Amino acid sequence: VATQKLGEQKAGAASYNINDNSTVQSIRAQIVAKEVELVGLRQKYTDNHPSVIAAQRQLTQLSQSLSDEVGAVVNSNAASLNSAQMELLKNQAVAQAQASAASASEAAIKAKKAEKETEISQLPEAVMDYIKLESDAKIKQQIYTSLVQQCEQDKIQEAMESMDIQIIDAANLPDEDKPAAPRKKLITAIGFVIGCLISFGYGLICYKKEETV
Repeated sequence: VATQKLGEQKAGAASYNINDNSTVQSIRAQIVAKEVELVGLRQKYTDNHPSVIAAQRQLTQLSQSLSDEVGAVVNSNAASLNSAQMELLKNQAVAQAQASAASASEAAIKAKKAEKETEISQLPEAVMDYIKLESDAKIKQQIYTSLVQQCEQDKIQEAMESMDIQIIDAANLPDEDKPAAPRKKLITAIGFVIGCLISFGYGLICYKKEETV
């Protein structure tokens, strides 16, 4: 798109020797190495793993550094152009540099893949099973560690939320074998006493009636 807009203006990475710039070459080599490392990490972990996230962040920073360095080279060599043309030239050069880095990364990843496939093909089946089991064990161990850390964080959070509550005295709970109510023995004794009084009173009344007759 930038080339079409520039028309007859032929300027890009080759015009300013961007690909020969030592800083650009160094950043591009770092991008290639980081791409290969990221592919290796993704073979072991998910995209949410801290190592994968850190590698992806570093790769983004390297891509930004490449764009900044290419932009600086273009600015230093195209100072005579107007701002619109300079921006187009910068976009063109950055796109060419990123495409070159992507091609180099792809070639490096393919070479690494071929190397690993050759190594794996030479391993016996027992070793392959061991490598697979070891990888599964490491992943499960990391998952377990993550769950333990999350559990500890939840406990800390729960403790922080309940810090405003303080227990002064333990609750005085009733004994299951000695309930507070109903008190059966006391009720029986009182009923017995009341029954005796009623019987005594009734007998006394009957005795008085017989004397009167």
